[in-house]
Amino acid sequence: DVNAEMIKSGNAWTYRRYADEPAYCAYEKAARDLGRGLWRLPPADRVAPWQWRQRKSRAGRFTDYSQETVFEKDPVAQAREWRDGGAEIVHIVDLDGAKMGHVCIADALRAMSDAGIRTEVGGGIRNMRDLEAVFNAGTDRAILGTAAHKDPQFLKNAVAAFPGKIAIGIDARAGKVSLNAWLEDTATDAVEFAKRVEDAGASRIIYTDILSDGMMKGPNVEATRAVAKAVSIPVTVSGGMSSLDDIRK
Repeated sequence: DVNAEMIKSGNAWTYRRYADEPAYCAYEKAARDLGRGLWRLPPADRVAPWQWRQRKSRAGRFTDYSQETVFEKDPVAQAREWRDGGAEIVHIVDLDGAKMGHVCIADALRAMSDAGIRTEVGGGIRNMRDLEAVFNAGTDRAILGTAAHKDPQFLKNAVAAFPGKIAIGIDARAGKVSLNAWLEDTATDAVEFAKRVEDAGASRIIYTDILSDGMMKGPNVEATRAVAKAVSIPVTVSGGMSSLDDIRK
């Protein structure tokens, strides 16, 4: 069992290496409450897209998880503000989950659902247990990324179990699919992958151009258009949106 002495003594390093992953989420929170850093990961309750931005080099080649900007400490309050402003659904990325490979924000999802806020969530969903966790927490749509690429059978199973509720997140750098919270590049062409997931039964694609994301200089319209034209399911553009003109494009 985890206790304060383990945290204070610095045994975080050993514990993270050997502990089961769900327990790590609770441990990370306890460590934060006691003022200790833990692998320099941002806390699980501060990893929504409106709160934190990954830092990229000029070439967009690395992700620095030690860098964060907190815009709002209460994700539910922020989501409620957007809902009240007219947002149909709030897009949530579990960044800790994406890096660690399991869902870490079920409690936040449940709180938003209880507040009447529709959500879609991605990051760390790797198996049916993770899918059940987010849907039991009240999310409306689950977004698969890394798992959809690495485990096509899981994608097929997910679509069969939750028809109409499985979207695919395609994060691309220079037109190639990137996985594991942008830490793993592949040779897979984003357009071809979009066709593949449509054939598997995905209901929607959320396309993020990594080099545009967070730059506030507009989306990569050409890359997004190429994906949208290649499939018949809806494609949501993500990354770089900063004005009404960007939306009109």
